[in-house]
Amino acid sequence: MSEFTEMNPKSDKQKKSVLRTLNKAMKSAVEGVNFNLGNLVRQIPFIFFIALLTILYIANTYYAEKTIREINQTKKELKDLRAEYIYTKSELMFSSRQSEISRLVSDLEIKESKVPPRKIVVSKRKNISQ
Repeated sequence: MSEFTEMNPKSDKQKKSVLRTLNKAMKSAVEGVNFNLGNLVRQIPFIFFIALLTILYIANTYYAEKTIREINQTKKELKDLRAEYIYTKSELMFSSRQSEISRLVSDLEIKESKVPPRKIVVSKRKNISQ
């Protein structure tokens, strides 16, 4: 029994020592979290710099998304314009055929020539007056 009573005070001392150590550790951790006004004032430019970088990052993201939307819109317009170009070109090819032209001008009493065109060749002459 005497051994037990002797161990008991040692264990109390050990517990108190451990509690003191934990108390000191917690106190230093809490004190480390507290900001000193001088330290806070010195960190204000860095805080503003981080805030500026954050704002620039967000603005860049919005700009990139806007640019992507504009690119997609332009691709859609290009696709529509290409289809319109092909359609207009095919209409022009059809309406410029000789048979279509003769049909369109038949009301004006203009008739199609049955004689094929001939090529006129002009020979160059030397100027003798010099």
